[in-house]
Amino acid sequence: MLASLPIREKEVVLSKFLILYFLNLIISCSCIFPAVILLILKKIISVSAGIIFLLSGFALPMIPMCIASILSIIIEYCSVFFKRKNQISILFFYLLMTGYFITVSFNRDLDSILLDNLLQTQLYKIFPLSKLFYIDQNIYLKILQFISLTIIVTIVYIFFIGKNYNKIHQKLNTQSFKNKKTKSILRTPFFSLYLKEFNRFITSPIRVLNCGLGIISLCVLSVGCMILGFNKIEILLGIRGLEHILTHYGSSVIGAFFLMSCTTSSSISLEGKNLWILQTAPIGISQILNSKIAVNMSIHLIGYLFAMIAILPNIRSGFLQILLTVFVPVFYSFFISTVGIFFNIKYLNLNWNDEISVIKHSTASIITHIIAIITIIISTSLFFIINLNFIYIIIPICLSFAIVGIYLYKKSIKTIYLIQKY
Repeated sequence: MLASLPIREKEVVLSKFLILYFLNLIISCSCIFPAVILLILKKIISVSAGIIFLLSGFALPMIPMCIASILSIIIEYCSVFFKRKNQISILFFYLLMTGYFITVSFNRDLDSILLDNLLQTQLYKIFPLSKLFYIDQNIYLKILQFISLTIIVTIVYIFFIGKNYNKIHQKLNTQSFKNKKTKSILRTPFFSLYLKEFNRFITSPIRVLNCGLGIISLCVLSVGCMILGFNKIEILLGIRGLEHILTHYGSSVIGAFFLMSCTTSSSISLEGKNLWILQTAPIGISQILNSKIAVNMSIHLIGYLFAMIAILPNIRSGFLQILLTVFVPVFYSFFISTVGIFFNIKYLNLNWNDEISVIKHSTASIITHIIAIITIIISTSLFFIINLNFIYIIIPICLSFAIVGIYLYKKSIKTIYLIQKY
């Protein structure tokens, strides 16, 4: 459709690039601004240097975006030659991501690196250009070099991708295999809705990468702990006392991964113009919501099982600690599922042209992610601020999640009922 419009290919690429850029800029500035303020207050840098740091933040997301985009094109092109294109592209992505982080952490002795240099060393390996932000006498020159390099890379990227946009799009959407015919099986309304939603999730690489990243990361971490052991994972990730963190605060750690993985924030909007099919079907509104919440919690269940296998055998704090580790993540999962479904209904978007605009750029998705981040920050801060046993803090948090979740669930049923009647 875009190809038929009287616009240049570079303008199409530039418009998509800018949308993604502004979203990443919000995340970058939320990290840079507090850090710069702290550096100025501690008198580590001058006010003028702080302003330069803030201005350089506008250029910070560009190079990583260009690299990620090119890698995505390569992965998508490689997956075209396989029968199950979507699943293969997802597999390629996570193999690349896992291999990259293993590579940057390889041959590193934790004991030989001072704690204050640990994060700096890892940051240099993950993003080598971060060396240009090292605070010294040449900081102004280095930041100027970074901005210049960013402008050059971005211009080359937009020129190359814009010039070949139609060719790349045609290559990535080539499918050499035909889907097999499947037999119809009579199922209950709820199970049919559940399978429909679950299949939509696993066949969408964009949705898996954006909504399932936390769960897949949890699975990788859990399997790594089981195979390599906690000590080696501590060395690879550069996290001291990882075993203690997971065995004592594992329930909250698992819950944090759940909070960052939410499919319900876009599940109803993805019905698009076919929503009328659900509206006219002889099924209850609660079944529609229950199926979408059940899919999100089922995806969480995958990471949950791996985490339980890795953590439970190492807990030595007693039976109560085991119960917390087992049951607390369920409250996190239910909470974020209802939050996502509530805001998806409140900011329903049925007129979209591509999935990414609903899954990542929609108001409901952005608000859900912001709430998830705030929840993680608040719950983590409580453990440090309130000088009480972990048990006395996590139980009120879980009760709060349950109350808010039930309220949002009931509110969602009433809201979607009004939409259905309309």
